[in-house]
Amino acid sequence: MNIYQRLLTGFRKAVCGAPFKFTYAADGFAVRKKFVPFLDDENFSKSWRETTKLNDPYWGGTTPDIRWRCHVCAWAASSCLDIEGDFAEFGVNTGILSSMVLKTIDFEKTGKRFFLYDTFTGIPEDMATPAEIAHTKKMNDTIYSTDILEVAKEVFSPFKNIEFIQGRLPETIETSGIGKIAYASIDLNSVVAEMAVAEAIWDRMSTGAMIVLDDFGFGGHEDQNKAWNEFAASKGKMIFTVPTGQGILMR
Repeated sequence: MNIYQRLLTGFRKAVCGAPFKFTYAADGFAVRKKFVPFLDDENFSKSWRETTKLNDPYWGGTTPDIRWRCHVCAWAASSCLDIEGDFAEFGVNTGILSSMVLKTIDFEKTGKRFFLYDTFTGIPEDMATPAEIAHTKKMNDTIYSTDILEVAKEVFSPFKNIEFIQGRLPETIETSGIGKIAYASIDLNSVVAEMAVAEAIWDRMSTGAMIVLDDFGFGGHEDQNKAWNEFAASKGKMIFTVPTGQGILMR
């Protein structure tokens, strides 16, 4: 071991401690020496096991560990329970995020409806920008190669007041019958589609309502990040960037 390696090893022990151990390491980021009891919460853990059991076959045997993203969505949704309006998710896929929200908050006591918008057949390739088209085709050929709607219906079968809205966005928003919105999650992997949805729902959002942006801080989605920041600035707002890669915009 040379002098540089010895110094580096000493620095790591001094700063990081030994042994080196992460509190959470998944989904493209990691934290250590943090107190995160939600990861061991009995209800949250039980909900995650139930969710992954249903989703594992679709994800090739192992559901992606997005527990922290689920926690962010559950926090945002729970903060909107007393705000006027229904809940909505734009870009559902198999419904991991929103089903975890429903399992971990008292949604059904509110009488609200949860609208789930998706083509359930893949991302419209005519809405992809030149920078997005290769990724769009890849996703359509892999994760959208099965009947997602049937998977999603099974995932959400235990819950009431669920509205599946199949079709292209933003067109289906107007025809779905949704009025005021208290909480929304957006994950469309398309800057064109996401900004069209933003324009369509903004005036429906109640004061204090939250939008969780799933792709906001992920590499490869820089155009979405830029477009959302410009949209927020035009409304006199600022988006909070979460280490998970999500963004949170409050109305």
